[in-house]
Amino acid sequence: MTIKFLISLSLLISLLAACAWAANDRNDEAISSADLILTSGEFSDGKHTGVVSNSDGLTLDSRSVTGRYTSPMMDAPLAYNAIVPQWHADIPEAASLNIRLRTGTDNGWWSDWFVIEENDDWMVAEDTDKVGQMIVVPAVDVTHQKFQFSVSFSRYEGKSAAVLQQLRLTFIDSSSGPTIQEMAAQQEALDTSQPEEAVSGYPKPTVISREVWCTDPACDYSD
Repeated sequence: MTIKFLISLSLLISLLAACAWAANDRNDEAISSADLILTSGEFSDGKHTGVVSNSDGLTLDSRSVTGRYTSPMMDAPLAYNAIVPQWHADIPEAASLNIRLRTGTDNGWWSDWFVIEENDDWMVAEDTDKVGQMIVVPAVDVTHQKFQFSVSFSRYEGKSAAVLQQLRLTFIDSSSGPTIQEMAAQQEALDTSQPEEAVSGYPKPTVISREVWCTDPACDYSD
């Protein structure tokens, strides 16, 4: 993992943990996370269409200019409500690689496929790994137990194909944290205890302040 991503993910989990503590006033429901690393060995299972898995990773076969790999339906290492994807790939200029992911439950329900977009805020120019946008399960206060991903490849005729060498998925369970409604109620109580600020005649927008979403002593409210 990149240093910037590790710091960002650590801050995110710390923030979620602080929110959970503020909402529940207890420590017994910590925010949980777990990594799952998939490499060439794990890519051998699943459906390969114009794609092969070898010692280097996942790539197009020698005859194809487009192809797709679809993984089996897999069990996550923990029940989760968010996933952060990260991948290491060699992508030549005349080739492309696109990743999709969907989440599922033990009772057989599956979400639509999410197209994984790169998250520039969690990367710097010299990073060799790519970090994707966080995927959140499409329901409030629900955790999912399964996932599935697919990888699409394309290249120009006669050019080298992209190779996916590693896919890392960070599963996060923040379900013990507060809901938006709970934080809004905390904010309303905080607002009533503070002096009314002058406004310019326009309605004041709803804002969840740092006093509500970060109760950790490390939070600095001076700037």
